[in-house]
Amino acid sequence: MFAQWDTLPNQTWDRLGYHNCTCDTSFTSIDNSKPTVKSSLSIYPNPVEGDVVTIKSSSAIRSVTIANLKGQIVYKAEGLGRAKNMMIPVSKLASNMYILTAETKNGTTHQDKLIIR
Repeated sequence: MFAQWDTLPNQTWDRLGYHNCTCDTSFTSIDNSKPTVKSSLSIYPNPVEGDVVTIKSSSAIRSVTIANLKGQIVYKAEGLGRAKNMMIPVSKLASNMYILTAETKNGTTHQDKLIIR
């Protein structure tokens, strides 16, 4: 069952945590029979020192939420149509770290830290 462990000498730690894969990084799938294309998302500027943060996505953005570190949602936008870029006003948010979550039309969810200065 664990043949990979008994093929190495005792106390061998080389390549611990290493995984060799020739995977196609442009696809992701929970169900291997139905691959879906990943989307990329960028947030800038981050840290934010102005009044607006911009989100740019390779797929249409379906919804965006910003939550504080207690998990309280401080900004929410849904039903955004076909836009791949959006500007979010952050001037009313206190200087702090937040979690920005964006869901794209293809169902991919992106989460990233957002720092407001």
